[in-house]
Amino acid sequence: MLDGLKPYPAYRESAVPWLGKVPEHWDVRRLKSLFREVDRRSSTGTERLLSLRQASGLVDHEQAGGRPIAPEHLVGFKVVQPGEIVMNRMRASAGLFAVVATPGLVSPDYAVFRPTGPLSTGYFVRLFRTSRMGTTFRMESRGLGTGESGFLRLYSDSFGRLSAPYPSEAEQSSIARFLGHADRAVRRFVRDRQELSKLLDERKTAVINHVATEGLEAKDGLKALGSVPDVAVNARWRTSRLSAVSRLRSETGRTDLPLLSVFLGRGVIPYAEGGGQVHKPSLDLSAYQVVHPGDLVLNNQQAWRGSVGVSEYLGITSPAYLVLDLDSDILPPFARYLFQARAMVDQFVTSSKGVGDIQRDVCFPWLRNAQVPIPPLREQVEIAALLDHEVCRLSSASRMIDREISLFREFLAHLVSKVVLGELDVRDAACGLADAAGHQGVSGDDDVNEIDAGDDASEEASSIEADA
Repeated sequence: MLDGLKPYPAYRESAVPWLGKVPEHWDVRRLKSLFREVDRRSSTGTERLLSLRQASGLVDHEQAGGRPIAPEHLVGFKVVQPGEIVMNRMRASAGLFAVVATPGLVSPDYAVFRPTGPLSTGYFVRLFRTSRMGTTFRMESRGLGTGESGFLRLYSDSFGRLSAPYPSEAEQSSIARFLGHADRAVRRFVRDRQELSKLLDERKTAVINHVATEGLEAKDGLKALGSVPDVAVNARWRTSRLSAVSRLRSETGRTDLPLLSVFLGRGVIPYAEGGGQVHKPSLDLSAYQVVHPGDLVLNNQQAWRGSVGVSEYLGITSPAYLVLDLDSDILPPFARYLFQARAMVDQFVTSSKGVGDIQRDVCFPWLRNAQVPIPPLREQVEIAALLDHEVCRLSSASRMIDREISLFREFLAHLVSKVVLGELDVRDAACGLADAAGHQGVSGDDDVNEIDAGDDASEEASSIEADA
């Protein structure tokens, strides 16, 4: 696909500082000559509510995980029509633009633009998402603060004053078609690699479930684990109630210790390694519980999902968690795997109560009766060593896949920037590519919801929630 791509034969100065040189036959125009802002408001609020996301573009608000909003709270929201472009004013510098594919409503704080004439919105949305254009948007934004944490808005008049490259309409469509093809190829690659990564995670879970409960070899057969009859453990191992091999720890007042958190799939980790995906701590840490190395820590509301871990650290954690001091009969290296295994997680489920599938509180009197398989200490050491090796091998393969995905995403972003800014000529390459079905001309030309490495769930900065 990239074979033979070269710069254009000749370039000229654009007279736009951020843009520099453009292909000699390209025009440069102000955005206000290409787009007109439209402001239609809903009088009923019954239209479909859309959310603007970094990776997926404009999507159905509820299907994307948003809470339902009553129609009376959506009166006054902006009405959008296919072929228009939506801009999140506060996140324009981060590339929060999308082409409208279906009619609906968007936040009143968004800006909606309609092309003034025939052009490829697919080309322009990709242009608006480049880092160079984003830097220009940031410089033209006004408000309080700086960077992503500030309340900066790109107002429509500032947007309209900016100049942008303007190839012919036919060349815009060729560029959008070429980049749509590249985008879909990268998406297919990422989807395939993510599926492989998922299989590796499933394999890791299966290995832990098998070895941590059955051992390296089960010569003497298996036996049911007490209250979990469909889970079998090594028949030679003794079993004991959790209350007999652990004690509830209740130690507070150590605000000098580092903050820890329980992270699903990773166990007990330093709070700073949570990447902003764990709840913010209280300002007053005096009631936070002390965790010692080797302690079993359970997220009280998420233990049923497997959000538990055996700590390697001395620190403090949320007073809502359960912290158990394990007996010396269970070695920490083995315990880290045992309490991740299905044999234990299934018992966390039956020891929890609540409504729905979001939060279920652990009932400690029930948890005390959970049955724990306990191999001889020598076997615990052997099991932990084997699982360390297997988990490290599988995790290394997963990290390699994540790196491949990251590199392909970086490559796509770099390619898009070079093509939409005229650094590479794709006219000949685009000739042999089929158009994406259902996306032509002013409606967007192509799928322009390019892949993003981040999580979609928090991209809207809660603007819809605030407006409602």
